[in-house]
Amino acid sequence: MRFLGLFCLVLGLLSHTNTSFASDSNVMMVAKVVQSGTTISQVIFFNSKNVTSIEKCEEEKAHGLQFGWREFNHVFNQKAGAGFSVLYQCVTSGVSMSRWGGRHARLNKIVYLVDIKAKVATIELMPSYAKCIGKVRAIQGEESRSLFCGSATQKINNPKG
Repeated sequence: MRFLGLFCLVLGLLSHTNTSFASDSNVMMVAKVVQSGTTISQVIFFNSKNVTSIEKCEEEKAHGLQFGWREFNHVFNQKAGAGFSVLYQCVTSGVSMSRWGGRHARLNKIVYLVDIKAKVATIELMPSYAKCIGKVRAIQGEESRSLFCGSATQKINNPKG
């Protein structure tokens, strides 16, 4: 009987720890945008107070791609004759990003290295796009869907840790 009580206590503490971890993470949708014919990516971090879990983010992503965005409402301005591809990923991160205002690409002065592992994103501010690409190449040779550089207009609000 004592073992059962101890087991319940440990289980309760583990549950509390997981809850605390979840509250220290921010759920966001990361969009990697690549204009056709270029090698430079933009990155946009979408967040909403109504999207607090990966499951809710995935639901919003699926709905947005099929029927239109509810929480992560956005439209990318496309110049005549210029196509682009967008890769959306739902992640948690230890940082919170400022809101995206749909600014023009020429304002994308901030560069981030984005590293996504098991739906957890590490977002690192880089001094330049060239240095970011250099770091990616040192790690794995070339960019991928889980490790890439992107220019942005958004700033990190609050590094946690």
